[in-house]
Amino acid sequence: MKLRPYQERAVTAVRTARLQGRRRVLYCSPTGTGKTQIFCGIQRTLGGPALVLAHRGELLEQAAQRFQSLNPGLLVDIEQADQWADRRAEVVCASIQTLYRGNRLDWFRPRLVIVDEAHHAPAPSFRSVLERFGCWEEHGPFLVGCTATPKRLDGIALGHIFEEQVFTYSIREAIEDGWLSDVRGFRVRSQVDLSRVHRVGDDFNKSELAAAVDEIERTRAAVRHWQEVAADRPTIVFCVTVAHAEHAAEAWQDIGVTAEWIDGTMKPEERRAVIARFKNGETQVLVNVEILTEGFDHPPVSCVVMLRPTQSWALYVQCVGRGTRGGFNCPVPGKSDLVVIDVVDNTGRHSLATVPAMLGLPANLDLQGTSLLQAAEKLEQLAERLEKIDPSEVPCVETLDTLLEQIDLLANVGPPDEVRQAGCRLSWERRGENGYRVRCGTERRDRARLGMEREAMLWHTGVQWQLAYVMGGRVEGAAVCPGRLANNLVGALLWADQSVLARWPDAGCLADQNAPWRDRPVSDKQAKALQRFGVAPAIIQRLANCGEASDLLNQLHGQRRGGDL
Repeated sequence: MKLRPYQERAVTAVRTARLQGRRRVLYCSPTGTGKTQIFCGIQRTLGGPALVLAHRGELLEQAAQRFQSLNPGLLVDIEQADQWADRRAEVVCASIQTLYRGNRLDWFRPRLVIVDEAHHAPAPSFRSVLERFGCWEEHGPFLVGCTATPKRLDGIALGHIFEEQVFTYSIREAIEDGWLSDVRGFRVRSQVDLSRVHRVGDDFNKSELAAAVDEIERTRAAVRHWQEVAADRPTIVFCVTVAHAEHAAEAWQDIGVTAEWIDGTMKPEERRAVIARFKNGETQVLVNVEILTEGFDHPPVSCVVMLRPTQSWALYVQCVGRGTRGGFNCPVPGKSDLVVIDVVDNTGRHSLATVPAMLGLPANLDLQGTSLLQAAEKLEQLAERLEKIDPSEVPCVETLDTLLEQIDLLANVGPPDEVRQAGCRLSWERRGENGYRVRCGTERRDRARLGMEREAMLWHTGVQWQLAYVMGGRVEGAAVCPGRLANNLVGALLWADQSVLARWPDAGCLADQNAPWRDRPVSDKQAKALQRFGVAPAIIQRLANCGEASDLLNQLHGQRRGGDL
């Protein structure tokens, strides 16, 4: 059995904890990263008979198949309902419901007990079975829990069961390492009001939620967006109730897409047949109610639609995890990434779990189809360069990109280094590759002609430096830099600086780098002017004084007219 590097680290962490005297430990690894593979490795490393506990038949079958495929010489069996494990079995995968209702497996003496989807372990059924097998006794079996979401929906701490979480592999690490697909998030905004839907535990009241969201226009809006961004992708849709799932499947069928739904009321063989049609490609869209949340494994799934709003981060990550398998280290043919479509309702006092929550990003951030990993990296860049940023100021990735561009612009505010090196008095700005510009204030000529904006422009023609005096957008004088300075930038800048002050002695009132007005606070007039240019409040607040605001406005005016002279 060959383990991936992070799986080997997980096995080592569990083994080390055992050697250090721990009795009950937990490891956390995202959906799609092989939690079952890890606990197979743990059993091989620690040895002895093992009991695997799970709350769903699909999980038991997956675990048994994985143990058997990785170690063909191991006798593995299942204990569930009318299926009784062979008494010679070295690994038994057992249904928690079956063991909780009776004294099944009273003959089995495991040295290792593994709880799959261990965030369920604090439930009375799990706790009762764990106590029966002696997991709290001094010489009882070693208990290992594995989960993708170490947060329970009801808020009960896993610390009631496990002593320590000994290993964590994050979703971000898994994406960056190429073991999971990156996620692109889209939002469909709905007019449905969830503000009056009550909260039960960690999530919405299910019946109230269903009454609010099982609305045909809401569903059709999601289907239309799916047609735009994911029409060719195998898709899983999550709904609230059976009726909601039926209506959703019908909405996809209405546009000619093969869609079916499954729920817990179906007979197992009927449910397996629906899933088989989805896996073999006969059905493109599979709608479900609390069936595919855990234990479903079909790597080609490349779109998840959340018609079911949730406040639970744990539930949300489980749902999206149905489509995260894949990555450059374990590519899935035809799959480049995972598209997640969140239907976002008017929530009032509630806060919805959405794609950004997977990496701890602001919940209100609209990715607009951007990669989750790219958005996280951009937010980190922003956090490094802006000491404080209100998440409400970054409603979408487009705004995030704008902020990063504006920070770059802010970094270049004020005269460039060569202007300072030359000892210029005026605030020359760089324009294009070979040019400079300085605004020199307004000149009033007569009553008929009001203020005329004055600018001086210096540029290199490829042969020499030239200086132009511009009044109201028209050149009204020019000069050529003396030959001895033709190829000397510092000298040319100083010559231009002195020439402008000789022609317009009062230019220093506005353009002097050390003018007293520059140290005043940013004025309301400047702030409003910057806002009209689309500068974000976070950037305006970072301007040190009136001078920086003026320099930034000059740059923005220059950009509007074109960067070159």
